Amino acid sequence: MTAAPSAALTMPAVEAPIPDLVNNILGGKQYISPSYWLGWAMEKVCGVNPWSWLADNSPVTGTPPPKPVRPSNSWPSSTPATPTPSPQATKR
Repeated sequence: MTAAPSAALTMPAVEAPIPDLVNNILGGKQYISPSYWLGWAMEKVCGVNPWSWLADNSPVTGTPPPKPVRPSNSWPSSTPATPTPSPQATKR
């Protein structure tokens, strides 16, 4: 017993749980949908599938888009303005 037991182990390989052909046959209804073909065409033309992009960038499921930055001098400000006394109020 000079060899370590770990030497007999092999690295695990990732395999699809369902073969592509079976998956396409079971999901055949997707090919009837116009949205499937629109997404397929947009991916071929633009390189991005709009449905996958929306799913990845949705505020509910993915990373929300950044919030717009408001300039510091825009109104209303985050701190309430201090009212300046009128000249008539200071004469009393």
